[in-house]
Amino acid sequence: MRRRPAPTIRATSTMTAASPRSTCASWWPPARCRCAPNNRLSLSRWSPIMKKICVTALFWLGCLGALAPARALQITLVPHGGYQIAPGETLLVDLAISGLQSGGLSSELGAYHLDLYYDPDLLSYLPGAPSAWGTALGQPGNTALAQADTGTPGLLRLDEISLLDGATLDALQDDSFLLATLAFKVQMPPGPAPANTILFADDVLLGDAAGNRIPAALSDIPLLILQVDEPATAAIFGLGLAALAWRRRRGAAC
Repeated sequence: MRRRPAPTIRATSTMTAASPRSTCASWWPPARCRCAPNNRLSLSRWSPIMKKICVTALFWLGCLGALAPARALQITLVPHGGYQIAPGETLLVDLAISGLQSGGLSSELGAYHLDLYYDPDLLSYLPGAPSAWGTALGQPGNTALAQADTGTPGLLRLDEISLLDGATLDALQDDSFLLATLAFKVQMPPGPAPANTILFADDVLLGDAAGNRIPAALSDIPLLILQVDEPATAAIFGLGLAALAWRRRRGAAC
C-alpha cells in the first residue's frame, strides 16, 4: 500500500486570525503581546500614549470629585420654636423651596400645588393670621392668586399662581425663598396624646412663569416630625409640688 505524502502547510499571512476557541491572536509587534497563564491576552508594557491617556483620565476624575455637588430641588417644612409641641399652643410652620437655580434648572417659579397631610385629631389649621402667603410669586390678591382648601379633614391643599412675568419673578426670587407660613392650633386629642405627629407634603406640582410644568423631582419627601408633650405631665408635676408644700407646712405647724 502506497503512503500518501503529508500535505505541506504554507503561511499566507504575517498575522493569523484567532480561532473561535482561542482568546489570543498574533498581534504586531509580537513583543508587545503574550498569552497569560490563563490563556488571555495581556500587554507586556503600556505604550506612552496609553500612559498619557490614563494619567489624564485620572486627573479629570479627581477634578470632578473635587467639585461641589449641585444642590437638589427641595421643599422643606420648618417649625418655629423647635420640634416640640403641646396642646393649647399654636404651631407655625414655614413652607420653603430651594434649588431652582443651583440645581441646574435655572427656572423661576410661577405656580405650584401641593397637598399637606396632618393629624386632624391633634392639629387644626388656622386660615387667617398668623398664616400667611409668601411674596416671591407676587402679592396674594393682587399680583398672585392663592388658595388654601381645607375641605377634607387632615388635608390642606395649597395652590398659588403668579400673574407676573418671568423677568419680574426672577428679580423677586432667590435660589431659596418662602412659599407660605402655615399656622395650626394644637388641640387635645380625643384619646391618649401620641408621642409624635407627622406632617408631610405630596402631589407636588411646579410651573414656570409661562405655565409650563417644571420637569424636576424633589430629592426628598417634605416631612416634619414633631414630638408631642403629654398634657398630664405638667399637671402631675404641679400636684407633686403642691403636696410637697402642704407636707412642709404641716411639719412646721407640728
